[in-house]
Amino acid sequence: MWWGSGADQRIYYTAGRILIALNAADGTPVTTFGDNGRVDLTPRDVERTGYLAVTVPGVVFEDKLLLGFSTTEGSDSYPGSVRAFSAQDGSLVWQFNMIPKPGERGSET
Repeated sequence: MWWGSGADQRIYYTAGRILIALNAADGTPVTTFGDNGRVDLTPRDVERTGYLAVTVPGVVFEDKLLLGFSTTEGSDSYPGSVRAFSAQDGSLVWQFNMIPKPGERGSET
């Protein structure tokens, strides 16, 4: 994925469950993004240990990186979600849960 703002031009890609930001001009990690250019995509809102990987490119919309992920089916699997991360610093902006959590719209069905 590519994102830019003025002279700040970046390339993003995923390796397993890691999102990586590189300077488009020289290929060096963008140290202000996540933890020295990397964001661990493991969901923090559930306690699971199953397989998780991003297997398709995300989408850049304005200053957000939109990503889904692949998981297995089973009791230790992560529930599916689509998440938006800040293209500037890698922070989680929002998350849409495919299976609503208690209190979320649709959880009562």
